[in-house]
Amino acid sequence: MTPLERLHSDLANARAMAEREGSDRHSNPGRAARDLSRQMAARSRAIRLERALEIAAHLEAQGIAWAADAEGGVLLLLADGSTYPTGKLETLDRQVQLINAAATPYEARRALTIDALDPHAPRDLKWLRERLTGASTPKFRSEFLTQAGVLKDGALTALGRSTGFFDEHEGEYGVYQSVTARGVAWIYATYLAGNVPMTAASRQLTPQRNIELDVILDAVGLPVDLEPSLAVMAER
Repeated sequence: MTPLERLHSDLANARAMAEREGSDRHSNPGRAARDLSRQMAARSRAIRLERALEIAAHLEAQGIAWAADAEGGVLLLLADGSTYPTGKLETLDRQVQLINAAATPYEARRALTIDALDPHAPRDLKWLRERLTGASTPKFRSEFLTQAGVLKDGALTALGRSTGFFDEHEGEYGVYQSVTARGVAWIYATYLAGNVPMTAASRQLTPQRNIELDVILDAVGLPVDLEPSLAVMAER
């Protein structure tokens, strides 16, 4: 069975599950609730698979390798065996153009990443931490941002507000902080300078560059109006 045939088969199974008649809610309400939950999940999966089939068929028509993921999505399959998420159907031709123009898989991944990235958009702290290879998650707030003076007990300090590194708003569980592009640039530069706490296993490693963070740092630049204590942290 080819990957495209597998998608068709998965879609047929999802549609069959979505259309299956559930248990009678009066005679067995618990089972009826479980059946309804499975039907709703199957309907959502069928919608994802329908979109995936459109994208997969488009890629096959252009001779572009692809792979299916476990969630019913389609990934671009690069020449080195690595994958990259597909965009919407209307952006697919642009992704194909970038892959065909690249000389190596690395260049293809870099071009795809840069094309999809808005360097000036705010980011979640988790998004940023995940791209700082080897950085210690527990120490990121408790040591790094706290000792820098921008956070105290999880809240922004006066210095933290004055830097323009963060946006603050009310979330479901209280005050939520996102990082501005200016903040991402400073944190990334500080990480590259070796001044972000690393995990025990990574302390001997050199900080690793990241394509997305490089793009943001290049576009935004390291702020020049920083407090001296923050500026020195980003110096190498």
